[in-house]
Amino acid sequence: MRSRCSLLACVPPFLFDVGYFVAVDIPDIGGPAGEVQTFIVSISVILATVDAKAAHSGFSTAEFALGILIPVVFIVVAIGCKVAHVAGFLPGALD
Repeated sequence: MRSRCSLLACVPPFLFDVGYFVAVDIPDIGGPAGEVQTFIVSISVILATVDAKAAHSGFSTAEFALGILIPVVFIVVAIGCKVAHVAGFLPGALD
C-alpha cells in the first residue's frame, strides 16, 4: 500500500523493542531470539523509511534522516552492548 503513515506504524514495535532491550538485553537475561529481535525491528524501520521516501515526493529530509539515524544508532548500541557482554566489561545479571 506504501502508506505515508508507515513510519507511524513502526513506532510502537520500535519503542517496545527499546524497552525490551533496556529491561532484558542490557542485564543479559534474555536469549538469542530477543537479541535478534533488536536488529529485525531496526532494519524494518530503515526499510519502511526508504520505501516511504521513494513513494512520496513530500517526504522531508528530516523525516528521512531520523528514520535512518535512530535505528542505526540503536543497532550500534546493541552491538556495543553485546561486545561488552562477551568481553566481560558488562557482566550480566545472571553472572
